[in-house]
Amino acid sequence: MPNGIVYDLDKTYQIFSGGFGTSGCWWAPDVGGWKSTTEDGEDIREAIARLLYDKESGLGLSVYRYNVGAAVTRDKGRYSHYWRTVESFLTSDGTYDFTRDQEGQYMLDLALKYGADQVVIFANSPPNSLTINGKGHSSDGKCNLAPENYQAFSAYMCDITEYFVDKGVPVVSISPVNEPEWEWKGGQEGCHFEPKELKEFYKVFLKELESRPKLKGIKLSAFESGVMAGRVYEYIEELMSEPIIKNHLDELDVHSYWASAEEKKAFNRYIEKNYPEIDVSVTEWCQMQNGRRVDMNTAYTIANVIMDDLTYVNATSWQHWLGVSCYHYEDGLLYVSVEDKDDLHIPLRYYAFGQFTKHIERGAVRVDSQIKLSDNVGAPIRNCSFLNPNGDIVTVFINEGEAIELFNVGLPNDYSIYELYSVDVSSSSTGMRNASGGDRGQTITIPAYSITTVVYKK
Repeated sequence: MPNGIVYDLDKTYQIFSGGFGTSGCWWAPDVGGWKSTTEDGEDIREAIARLLYDKESGLGLSVYRYNVGAAVTRDKGRYSHYWRTVESFLTSDGTYDFTRDQEGQYMLDLALKYGADQVVIFANSPPNSLTINGKGHSSDGKCNLAPENYQAFSAYMCDITEYFVDKGVPVVSISPVNEPEWEWKGGQEGCHFEPKELKEFYKVFLKELESRPKLKGIKLSAFESGVMAGRVYEYIEELMSEPIIKNHLDELDVHSYWASAEEKKAFNRYIEKNYPEIDVSVTEWCQMQNGRRVDMNTAYTIANVIMDDLTYVNATSWQHWLGVSCYHYEDGLLYVSVEDKDDLHIPLRYYAFGQFTKHIERGAVRVDSQIKLSDNVGAPIRNCSFLNPNGDIVTVFINEGEAIELFNVGLPNDYSIYELYSVDVSSSSTGMRNASGGDRGQTITIPAYSITTVVYKK
């Protein structure tokens, strides 16, 4: 049997309705004030926004996650780096000062300038002035927000969202709680909630959200679970037992850390069986590993996670955690130096992400495509395919073996040409990716040790 890829365009899965994105944590409130330039003489802030959000010369991301900070006084608490605590708009006397975080707001504006058209307003912790211990993290691993402050925190998040809406920012959702299952005893901002506590808070928050005419149509982003396993089911069952929450949740937002492929498949089966009316969106992931690898391993890692989430979880959107990092850690799409402020580094994971973001459009429908290999081919190759709104068929391949030629089966004859984009061991930060194309033949060759996107056109 020859090696082939078999398409079944009549067999469809999820609609990719949300798009790709990343967050302004924790870089934007600092980098947004830098006045340095890159080696090419470009303002580094413009370069970052362009590389992340511009469709032609960047990733073409469409979602920007704006972080609402907790720190009334920025240095209050135990944080592993000064980036990890963000100044709050709420002052010590209880009034708002929207001249704060001008740097973060500047980067938000640049993201919108270069192509972002959806904004999520999210918080990792309530502001210090509302927490039990006066810090943006707990002292004992328990919830750091007293019930009597649920209303004040809800109003705070809605007030801030109204401020951005009045500025014309295209806010689509509010996420007041992030990874509530963790203890958050320090290192960064965070707030733990037990399932019943989270339910009670969301009840208050949603009543406040419903009372705001300016925020009509803006959704609650919930519940930002850190992992699609373990206690995630306990939280979901508790939340869905409350009518006001259930009525608001047509999408469940989860993070993609640590869960195995089998755990993700089990999570998908649970959702499809119990809550088939709910979409699943992956709103956070980054590679949790020390170092700054630049080889293909880091590219394979992010590509495999994205493909897992698109195919095992049927994710309707996918958002990376840190857009920019200054750490010696596998967590950023881009890297900068807080000392030099002009050193912008692009790892291969950025280009791997681009194999998805630059080609799979919002509104695309995932279609069935199966790779069939002969018995003597053991190449680890996988794929996922989408039908874009304009009719293009996009297939992303992850090939961790030698080059392989695949016959096209089931692809309609009117798809007569193709474009091929590839990131491999020869790729570098000098260009977005290697590209080729031509008239469609019976076969397509997937380069060795690559992440390759093939776009078929009529």
